[in-house]
Amino acid sequence: MSSESGEAGTRARILEAASKLLMARGYARMTVREIAAEVGISNPSLYHHFASKGEILAELVAEPLARVEEALDRASHLRGVDRARCIIGGMLDALEIHSGATMAAFRIAGELPEPYRDLALAMRPHILEMLSDTVADDHRDLRLTMAIAAVDGAVADLMRVSKDATAFTKNLRGSRDAILELAMGILRAPLGSEPGAH
Repeated sequence: MSSESGEAGTRARILEAASKLLMARGYARMTVREIAAEVGISNPSLYHHFASKGEILAELVAEPLARVEEALDRASHLRGVDRARCIIGGMLDALEIHSGATMAAFRIAGELPEPYRDLALAMRPHILEMLSDTVADDHRDLRLTMAIAAVDGAVADLMRVSKDATAFTKNLRGSRDAILELAMGILRAPLGSEPGAH
């Protein structure tokens, strides 16, 4: 039992170290040797827990994607503003997992191994489809594009100004309501008066 908890603890430390390095260096530049050094174990010990760097990434990606899928499932029973808040809230929840490092990898999709990139990108059409029922009627496609871009942009700004993964998570939590309201405003508020109207 204690060896199992020791194994689980080591796996958790490997994932934590990988998430920090992923956010700081990106997937392509992060090495197994660096992850092992960060944890304080040998390369063979790391390979006892994970067969490859890609397998580490797969585990880092799995939980955030599951969090978004859970939000989409909850949202399927909601309508209007409640549905949109649930979906965007789930996306923001996913960003906090592993200090946002997994989603940092999504922002540089070219660095992700193809199967994980495809899995992450496959969720976006489903998110847009479910959000489309919540959008004001005028300029529906434009509103969807702008809302997702606003969330992505706000998160990218937080990544840029955060000195490390812990600071990113703290900043994200502090900005969560503002990001949610920004997206909701784009989805629901009037985009402006028609030409010539006063």
